[in-house]
Amino acid sequence: MQKGVDSLLVVDMLNLSARKTIDSIKLLAGDRDLIAGVKSARDFGVIVDLFTFKKGTYANALKGECDSWHMLDVDCNMI
Repeated sequence: MQKGVDSLLVVDMLNLSARKTIDSIKLLAGDRDLIAGVKSARDFGVIVDLFTFKKGTYANALKGECDSWHMLDVDCNMI
């Protein structure tokens, strides 16, 4: 990921959640830098579903903060 993209995602999560313009987030990521955004979105009542690829490509702490977790194969099919 490029520098600063994580913080932009967190800002979007916060803005959209606070404005009540979304009720769920489908997050295809694994970086622990997103944990604060996920926690805040959930505090606003937003459901956060995490989608990741193979083990080791995501932070367990991020997985633990999301409402659900789905592992994808290389073709983006749920495993």
